[in-house]
Amino acid sequence: MKRQRYSIMYVLHVMPEEIQDVGRLIKDFEITVKENPSVDITLYIDLNLSDTYYDWSNSKMTLETCYHLFTSYLLQARRNLNIVHNVKRTGQWGVNSTRRSATIEYKDKFDYIGFIDCDIFFDPNAVEIVYKTLEKVEGEFVIFSGLLPKMWNEHFDGLTHPKFAKVTDRRFPFKIDPLSVNNFHKTQKNKIGFTSEIIIGGGWFNIFSSTIFDYIEIPSELGVYGIDDHWIQECCKFLNSSGWDIKQCHNDKFLVLENHGRKFHLPEPFLVKKRVNGGKHQYVKEAKQKYESLFNEYKQGIIKKYF
Repeated sequence: MKRQRYSIMYVLHVMPEEIQDVGRLIKDFEITVKENPSVDITLYIDLNLSDTYYDWSNSKMTLETCYHLFTSYLLQARRNLNIVHNVKRTGQWGVNSTRRSATIEYKDKFDYIGFIDCDIFFDPNAVEIVYKTLEKVEGEFVIFSGLLPKMWNEHFDGLTHPKFAKVTDRRFPFKIDPLSVNNFHKTQKNKIGFTSEIIIGGGWFNIFSSTIFDYIEIPSELGVYGIDDHWIQECCKFLNSSGWDIKQCHNDKFLVLENHGRKFHLPEPFLVKKRVNGGKHQYVKEAKQKYESLFNEYKQGIIKKYF
């Protein structure tokens, strides 16, 4: 809704192989801050250097090098950006952990909380469209999501940009040049749309009214990685079916692409990863095993508290 000033915290979980990407994103948000002075922007960044996942003693890229590169980004950016950062050097930690911690600690301090991944590309000059869209959409509970190319899974078709609606190749998102997002907004109409149901795709530039997190918390039982986006999505759907009015909007001028070409491609021995109990796939498997019982508990808790 229209207001004089409002605040957004963008939440990022960063791993060593994403260190250059987070530098790029910080630069993007420096541009965004300069072009949108009425929006108070803060980045919340967890840098995950945990020796649970990385064998630093055998990696040519040292922990210290990674850390100093990260801090150099922060030192340059803090002239223009507010940044909260944490460094995880040991123990199990993941994107679930970061989003859980940030939403619990900061939901009462910011008007909006955004989730973004380090491997996404968006045009920083188009972010003003996001803010103008948020100002026009009325309601206490609003989600803004970037539009996407035709994705590998039909689940995300409701967020497909009209330009790519007729694409039939489900490998398309792996082929499109992520840099083609630059200046894309100049060729598109300023058209606001709404999804017919809530669709959350992790860190693909999703911005939530912080009030949503008064009713949804990412359970610690889901572990450190996996299906946090599905959890939030299904909780939002349940709340809407129970009388809440959570709206998910988008704008044809704002497209998000992923950098599939360079994703997680720092080879050994430059960066040596440890094989931890099946890695992220095991985390996802364990989260899915607990999901149904946790979701039933959540629904019962909402019914008991509000009805």
